[in-house]
Amino acid sequence: MTNDEYAMYTNICRSYDRQNFKGEDLFRDLFETNEEGIITIIKPPQKNYSSMEVWLFILSVMNNQHMRINRNQVQTLCNEGKEKFKEIIVEAKQSLDEIKSILESLKKVEQESSK
Repeated sequence: MTNDEYAMYTNICRSYDRQNFKGEDLFRDLFETNEEGIITIIKPPQKNYSSMEVWLFILSVMNNQHMRINRNQVQTLCNEGKEKFKEIIVEAKQSLDEIKSILESLKKVEQESSK
């Protein structure tokens, strides 16, 4: 959760606080997370009261978490691809230099044989 998301969470909780009720209770049992804190499933409220605002907020956080993960994976793949292309270009230049050297050698041999 980003700092902005946490601030929104806090604001939502405080807006539902009452004398005998804490806003945090609206979030209970609405979702499950993995060991990294990433929301993996959102569940409809079954036992407790909740609000559409809370439900949509949780849905938004989950989507944002997964979009950040996907963006990082794509960025990592792009960086790996760039490095691989750099390696391929270096190898191609080396091969081209070898081919040029071989062609020069062949021209010399051809010139000597034509004398």
